[in-house]
Amino acid sequence: MWTARELMFFLNERGCRPYWVGGCVRDKYLGREPDDYDITVAAKPEEVASLLQTAGLSPELGAVRYGTVSVGTSDGMIEITTHRKDGTYTDARHPQEVEFTDDVREDLGRRDFTVNAMALDADGNLVDPYGGLRDLESRVLRCVGNPVTRFTEDALRMLRAARFAAKLGFDWDPALRSGIESCRNLCASLSDTRVGSELSGLLLSDRPAYGMTLLRDSGLSAVLFPGYEPPADLSGLDRLPRDLALRMCYLVWERDTATVYNVLRRMHLPKNLFDDVLLMTTAEVLLLPLDGPSIRRALRTYGSLLPGILRVREAYGEKNETIRNIAEMDLETGVCVSFAGLAVSGDDLIEAGIPAGRAIGITLSYLLDEVLEEPDFNSKDILLEKALTFCRREGYIE
Repeated sequence: MWTARELMFFLNERGCRPYWVGGCVRDKYLGREPDDYDITVAAKPEEVASLLQTAGLSPELGAVRYGTVSVGTSDGMIEITTHRKDGTYTDARHPQEVEFTDDVREDLGRRDFTVNAMALDADGNLVDPYGGLRDLESRVLRCVGNPVTRFTEDALRMLRAARFAAKLGFDWDPALRSGIESCRNLCASLSDTRVGSELSGLLLSDRPAYGMTLLRDSGLSAVLFPGYEPPADLSGLDRLPRDLALRMCYLVWERDTATVYNVLRRMHLPKNLFDDVLLMTTAEVLLLPLDGPSIRRALRTYGSLLPGILRVREAYGEKNETIRNIAEMDLETGVCVSFAGLAVSGDDLIEAGIPAGRAIGITLSYLLDEVLEEPDFNSKDILLEKALTFCRREGYIE
């Protein structure tokens, strides 16, 4: 499989006049490893696809209407897009039509931020008509052209502004901030999928508290999540591991269930993540006593989510580290906290002479309580002896 660089040289040799563009150029000048690679070319998409096919590659033509051909490389999927100028935007998200052009500068003029509007040719020559390199050095996020125009064209750019600021640690240019405050209501029409993708990226950045502060102070969060206000103190986000469930949990901690549900739905989280965060934020876990049985009983209810619940509480200032360490150790060593972990089953109890039916369930619950109190009881011989003693006392057997 070709590398991204080999693909670049191939397109250059075939006269496509390719440029690295966007985030990979920005990351190069920041000394970061690019997340992905994008290429812009003078050639039309049909020409690019034909060239790739003659080289034995399998291009994907799903976005060819917008001039984009995608191809897999050892550096990931790469989009190769013909230089273009965007037409009128009617849905605050997509241009109605595009016009292809031979001028890479015209292509850069349609992009969102100056730091993303730089291009680098195959020989390493930089094209930077909007001062992106200067803004990288100043650590400022600035729009290409008029911010109101950029945000009216595509409302998602406002969320991207918060995500990039959190990712890069850049300040918002005053004009960009003013443009967001003028256009923020357009974000109400963004799809849950797009909102979730951008905000998940923000929350998984190195500076989630900074990004969420920008969303809150600019009024964007109020538009995206009506009736919800982020915590006044967002600093705890940065103290949590880079885990989306934990950081989402922090944002909706101690909110009513309806509010939590609405925020999670707008974030378009996968169902398993949605369910975990909902359970964690509605958990009635008090500051546990510092003893094994209490912690194991909490593990019985919340399982592997318990350490995360305690971490969120720590981020809010509670002193749970010792309890969390015990819970994590119990999970790691496989201490029994559920029926599945018991050394006996219902069939074992029936075989020992305990009648099938209600008595089996009650006896298993009793045995689990015993094991939660003392894990060393979890052996078949000990549990069978305890089960028989319990059932005689309760009158299930003679």
